[in-house]
Amino acid sequence: MAPPISERIKINMGATPWKYIRDNDPPDAMKPGFDDSGWQSVGIPHSINENEMFSNTQSGGGAGFMHGRAWYRKHFALPSSYAGRKILVEFEGAHTGVQVYVNGQLVRGSSAFNRDATHVNGFLPFVIDITDMVRTDGSDNVMAVKVAANAKFFENLDFSGGFRFGQGDTGIFRPVYMYVTNRVHIPQNVYPVLNTWGTYIATESIADDRCSARVRVETNLLNETSEAQQAVLTTQILEAEGQVVAQAQETRTLPPNPASPLRPSSVVQYLNVANPVLWFPNNSTYGKPYMYRVNHIVSINGVVVDAAQSPLGIRTITWGRDFPIINGYAHHLWGASGRYDYPGLDTAVPEEQQWRDLKLLADAGGNIYRPGHSSSSPEFVAAADALGMFIVQPSGDGENGFAGSCYREAQPTSACPQNLINKYPVKLELHREMIVRDRSNPSILGWEANNGVMDHNFAQEVREVTNQWDPVATRAQVDRTPDDRNSDVLGCSRESCEMNVKDQFPNKPARSAEYWGRGEFRESYDHEIAMAAPFMDDWRRGVAHNAFGIAHWYLAETPGETSTFWSGVEDKRVRSLGDSMMDGGRLPKLLYYTYKAAWTPYALQPVVHLAHHWNRSGKVRVNAFSNCPAVNLYVNGRQQGSSQVPNSISIENNDTTQNTTGLVGQVHWDNVTFESGTLTAQCVDEFGTVKAEDSRVTAGPADHLELIVEPALQRPDGTTFKWTANGSDAVFLTARVVDAHGVVVPDASNAITFSVSDATVANYRGGWNHIVTNPDDFSPRNLAYHSPGDHELAAEGGLQRIAIRTTFKPGSVTITATSPGLGAGRATYAVEASDPQVQGIPEMPVVLLQPQDQLVSAGQPARFAVMAGGAGPLSFQWLRNGSPIAGATASTLVTAATVLGDTNTVFSVNVTNSKGVVQSRAAKLTVYPPVAPSFDTQIADQTLVEGAPVAFEVQVSGSPELTFQWLRNDVAIDGATSARYEIAAASLQDNGAVYKVRVANPVATVFLLPARLTVTPAQALEIGTQPLNQVAALNQSAKFSVTLKHGSAPVKYEWHGPRGVVGSNKAELQIDSVQSTDFGNYSVTITNAAGTVNS
Repeated sequence: MAPPISERIKINMGATPWKYIRDNDPPDAMKPGFDDSGWQSVGIPHSINENEMFSNTQSGGGAGFMHGRAWYRKHFALPSSYAGRKILVEFEGAHTGVQVYVNGQLVRGSSAFNRDATHVNGFLPFVIDITDMVRTDGSDNVMAVKVAANAKFFENLDFSGGFRFGQGDTGIFRPVYMYVTNRVHIPQNVYPVLNTWGTYIATESIADDRCSARVRVETNLLNETSEAQQAVLTTQILEAEGQVVAQAQETRTLPPNPASPLRPSSVVQYLNVANPVLWFPNNSTYGKPYMYRVNHIVSINGVVVDAAQSPLGIRTITWGRDFPIINGYAHHLWGASGRYDYPGLDTAVPEEQQWRDLKLLADAGGNIYRPGHSSSSPEFVAAADALGMFIVQPSGDGENGFAGSCYREAQPTSACPQNLINKYPVKLELHREMIVRDRSNPSILGWEANNGVMDHNFAQEVREVTNQWDPVATRAQVDRTPDDRNSDVLGCSRESCEMNVKDQFPNKPARSAEYWGRGEFRESYDHEIAMAAPFMDDWRRGVAHNAFGIAHWYLAETPGETSTFWSGVEDKRVRSLGDSMMDGGRLPKLLYYTYKAAWTPYALQPVVHLAHHWNRSGKVRVNAFSNCPAVNLYVNGRQQGSSQVPNSISIENNDTTQNTTGLVGQVHWDNVTFESGTLTAQCVDEFGTVKAEDSRVTAGPADHLELIVEPALQRPDGTTFKWTANGSDAVFLTARVVDAHGVVVPDASNAITFSVSDATVANYRGGWNHIVTNPDDFSPRNLAYHSPGDHELAAEGGLQRIAIRTTFKPGSVTITATSPGLGAGRATYAVEASDPQVQGIPEMPVVLLQPQDQLVSAGQPARFAVMAGGAGPLSFQWLRNGSPIAGATASTLVTAATVLGDTNTVFSVNVTNSKGVVQSRAAKLTVYPPVAPSFDTQIADQTLVEGAPVAFEVQVSGSPELTFQWLRNDVAIDGATSARYEIAAASLQDNGAVYKVRVANPVATVFLLPARLTVTPAQALEIGTQPLNQVAALNQSAKFSVTLKHGSAPVKYEWHGPRGVVGSNKAELQIDSVQSTDFGNYSVTITNAAGTVNS
């Protein structure tokens, strides 16, 4: 959903060429006149190390071949229409240390350290003000950016820079945007370099009956003119289809702030959303990740000068001793971890692929992601919002980076140089930057303070930053130590570790932050269950321990760590840890599907997946994984054996080898006679109806190649990514080695050569192979073999995936795949022209807020208002019944005192600029005669039990508008100014109180006759019938109930189960479709004003 139109212009500076050179540091490269004509042209995002990160060497060894210094230069011209406006540039990520020069002038950063750098740590953004450094006469401006992994102009962070953690890349690896705004504007949600932020959205509360939600919206306004400005802030909450469901307006006089330091004016507004659709994580049985949007619109004299848009997912998060409670419901959170890279693209991963990664995890039933170990991109967070993927967002660490060494040292020593002392306050700065950027996003579950041991005192400093910058419904502090003194939510490393944490800290929620173990190649079918088995069995046992979740380490293979594989391949022969859910090209392993079957509720999606392939011989065991009531197996249409029921989560299993049959969701058939053809597993419901199926087909000899363009990803809102000629988008293609009938040959490892028809349109980036060739050869030629940029790659299990980056030229391109002895495969796709302007000013006027119909009493004036945007200047002319009103040329029209004869008059306004005229809707005026207040109903005395709600309500007529004031014992009640007054729960102190209401308008003031409230003591609770044990199979329903023998209403029920609080406010607990996580003990707590009883 696009933000409202305003005078704001947003330009993607990376969509047009930047000049680039690496491993060279010309002394005059920052000067505007420097000759960069011989430099390479690249798009942004861009990675310096795109060829080295996935090189043909042992995982973790690539750091020695990576380069860490480069210059980028951007030439740009600005039109005269930008004169007098603010011009800002935001870098979403440039790593590690950055110096930005604008027309030769260094832009210094705002950190207390590294004063010669513009910013340090590329995983968080910075924004610079270049207004006074550029020319707006159409001549050439130059922005020169020096990026380095290590350099004299900044201190080594000693964290967030390790190759092992995917942080060793260098470059401008995230987008760069220019913003041109009015001098009265909303700042970006980027704290450095200007030390400002724009908006902060938080759900304060949701009514128990979910009939309403209270949302707090804070908006900062900057007036960078030399005079005070009266501005109107209009805040709107829009549902997914774009309809406004709540709105608030406030007028503020903004003091002049023409120079630093900038001091924005903060406006806090509270909006109530009726019957909200709540945001739930992916795979929740209680709801979906529904997204609202918040528009922040700033207008002066009816003209919209700036606008911003914020995400809003209405949800609350609290924590029990075991689980996160989302909107009142306990949830397990299972998912994955990952770096920030992709073969051939390194950390300059296109935004579409970031969405695709999370979509793949969501499709596997996941609902949590842990970046490891620096902050993910803004687009990644937006994708998580839309897909329902919680993120535990880290502000940055290596491993045990803040254990206390050099903490609070006064002076540097040989053991504690200055950078190791300074890294602690730098960490606090980055923690603040992360929170400011992401605190409005519903997908942020918590703020990760560390990746390992952290000094206890420093952990409290980190927490203080969180409390200061995320003060409303403050998120949990999360760690990976684990240490209950440091954090609210505890994590650990390695499969099964969460059980030990839960045993050690039973009152703190626990998860495995890094679920890792022994790995294997995707195509190693004879070892795929051996790889999955320890993870699946430890996951099962972790659930039984009431650990709330895991993050599998990793989602997709990436360099950095090694292991010896189950097949015996030693670690120096592999390029990644090997235990990921998918390979580096995002082709899933069996583990992906075993998790999917275990994590996905059958009620949401039936799942069945066959293991192995169907190119076998003799009598074999067939395994499948499913969440269904039963699974049937067929060979060429003939059923094999009987229906099998997938193992439940309560199964006891000690076998975690390739031969196991005891994994959650597993079914198996022994002694199945292999027969060439089709093997099919069918998921059936309790009536035998097929709900899903999975097949394997016997492949013949390799015959030819197929090349398939992976389709552009569609977001949940229906919009689809486009491949544009911006120099940084990427198209992904999958090569398949197939037989004569198009069946993939599952063990094919043919060498495949890829070629591009037009290198001016397509920049071949390629992919990688997981196996290392010649691991002891570190020559450049060997390092590049079957690595990014190499046009030859080997098929793995009959498949290989490549990336082709766009250039700056649109057009059609054909990719060809060839292999000796096989028919070639070809695929063609088109690249669209790129438009760098993301957001502009419409030429014609646009009415954003229409005049509204008015009802007034005779003798009162009527007020009509309009808000409009478009290319300025804008002028207004009001019309009465279609005729211009003399002198009515402001955005607001206040009529003279109305008379009864003005009824049915219509008022509209023409909004004009140099391009044309737009007329608003016609607003109707209705005039009523003035009438004194008169009561249609009186309030009556009430007698009720302690704890019961109280409501007094009157029906009053009169004109013009009436005002109300309720009184208790003749004392005005603060805030009681409507026709209805409510007390949530009467207390004994209210007994005997007398209530009445004063109603007034300009004609008269009258009082309603008083009413007396009598409150009697509540009766103590006693349970009559206790909840009974229930027996239910998977996917069947179950119901618990309780009855009271004694006790006065109102009564509150709160049901407790294996996942914490599982139901409230009902004497019955209904489970519609029992899942494995529902098995366990249930009880109910019943409360009234007299006390509490437990079943």
